[in-house]
Amino acid sequence: MFESINKENVGSMKASQKACDVIVVEELEGGDVLIEDRPKGS
Repeated sequence: MFESINKENVGSMKASQKACDVIVVEELEGGDVLIEDRPKGS
């Protein structure tokens, strides 16, 4: 799954990291990052 999260939204980033392995795909304009969420251990 892919999603965009603002770098300043620490709560959303931590929630994604807790549930999934998070890979930063690209930094977007406005302080957002495009991330790929993969199942833990995949």
